[in-house]
Amino acid sequence: MSQIEFTYPWLLLLPVLVFLAWRCPHLQLQRPIRAIALICLLLVLCKPAIPSRWGGMDLYVLLDRSASTGGLVERQRREWRNLLEDARPAYRDRLHFIDFAEDAVPSLDGGGSELALSRRDQTRIPLAVEYALARQDSRRPTRLLVMTDGYSTEPMGITASRLSAMGIPMDYRLIEQATSIDYRITGFDGPTRVQAGEAFLLRARVAGFGSKDGEEIPITLLRDGKTLVQSSLTIHDGSGTIEWADRIDSGGSHRYRVQIQPEQDAHHGNNHAETWLEISAGPRILIVSRHPDDPLATAFKGQGLETDLRTEPSKVTPADLTGAKAVVLHNVPAHDLDPDFLNSLNFFVRHQGGGLLMVGGRHSFGAGGYFQSSIDELLPVSMELKADHRKLALAMCIVLDRSGSMSAAAGGGAGGAAVTKMDLANQGAATAIELLGQLDSVSVLAVDSSPHVMVPLTRLGKQRNDIVGRVLKIQSAGGGIYVYEGLKGAATQLAKATSGTRHIILFADACDAVQPGKYRELIAKLVAEGTTISVVGLGKDTDPDAGLL
Repeated sequence: MSQIEFTYPWLLLLPVLVFLAWRCPHLQLQRPIRAIALICLLLVLCKPAIPSRWGGMDLYVLLDRSASTGGLVERQRREWRNLLEDARPAYRDRLHFIDFAEDAVPSLDGGGSELALSRRDQTRIPLAVEYALARQDSRRPTRLLVMTDGYSTEPMGITASRLSAMGIPMDYRLIEQATSIDYRITGFDGPTRVQAGEAFLLRARVAGFGSKDGEEIPITLLRDGKTLVQSSLTIHDGSGTIEWADRIDSGGSHRYRVQIQPEQDAHHGNNHAETWLEISAGPRILIVSRHPDDPLATAFKGQGLETDLRTEPSKVTPADLTGAKAVVLHNVPAHDLDPDFLNSLNFFVRHQGGGLLMVGGRHSFGAGGYFQSSIDELLPVSMELKADHRKLALAMCIVLDRSGSMSAAAGGGAGGAAVTKMDLANQGAATAIELLGQLDSVSVLAVDSSPHVMVPLTRLGKQRNDIVGRVLKIQSAGGGIYVYEGLKGAATQLAKATSGTRHIILFADACDAVQPGKYRELIAKLVAEGTTISVVGLGKDTDPDAGLL
């Protein structure tokens, strides 16, 4: 239901008018005609409005093209498209079809798919959802429909939370292969916590029907990625159960995984299951360091403390915090740590009462990239680098050609490819931004006959996702790209930078890069100032402007 909105400050005049009508009767404000006129004037000043979004709704249909769906989607997609088109309530409603497996791309109208056959071993539903959200128009209502066999190879937790926060519903329709040969793991149970040295049981349940009763199914048990047991399980009357015993002497958390390898199976996505087990032990100090003989570990052990030294920072996960009383980061840069582990330290300290110590040299604190990270506010020191250290940061300006030729198909094809050169340029720019550090700055220009500032020079910090979202929505707007104007606009943006390293990336169509102007003089000036330039020519070596680029 729509609600009328008012500019509320003008309503404060209402008690003033009532007071004047009472204290100044000669104004005759209580007369009906004058009172009605004043109330109407007050309502006009309040600018009443009924908020509304643009008419119509956008429905994004995500088609699972992974290997597990076989050719079902290819055979039925035309029927699904026709049914959805016929059921569209109004002409303002729009349908968008997206193919996904390991990647996500727009569907082709003429059939087939731009997804490579070598990229169909996974079903990344969260990736497809994020791809659709990046393309949505925030001014229009959005809804998602997923056509899949239901076996996602990535967890949906974070994506589901984001959809809920944005108020975007997601429906799904399960599609199944017409086959009776399918085995699946229906349960994998074990204790969640045991004492060090205590024996425990793990139990796996498998269900399915094959070509005969009593079939032997190979099954493997792994702990932390290493194989513990390889055996077989007999399936009777459509189900079977197997148990293993294990014992661990030291504290910590461990991931157990069970997987089956039947010779014939319709769906491979349901052939594995995982569970976590915590081994309770005494106080433990987790040291993350690059030094195999870290002196801090020797010192703590000398005090009789249990010490867990990890010399591969990228492999430390939030599970390693289980049972730990303190964490020591010894001269380890932020980019070496798993982002999930780094983010979990805030909860570990604030809510679980754990300790955190950072020590070291040029790979710690601000120089190690911890400024504006999740643990920036935990330590009683300033992570912000001084002016001389900021010279190590990068300022980058990305110049995107948005001329009319950028709307051309990027892959060709009889039906006309849905992926355009503009899509490729946007994705390349977004990937470059994702590789930058927290202290780096970026600017993005969209250029036709003149540069248009899509993102002014901005330090990334916590704005990375917002900037990437804006870049992915840039569209071709006609005209031709003026190379000189694009480089000149980039030079203007980088003139505001305080960073010592400056770089320009120019994405341009090799078929339509015109008006180079005095680009040689401009480039010579930029190089003299320490600015480097990369050019990405979209097209072929034989295109008319490939030589210029």
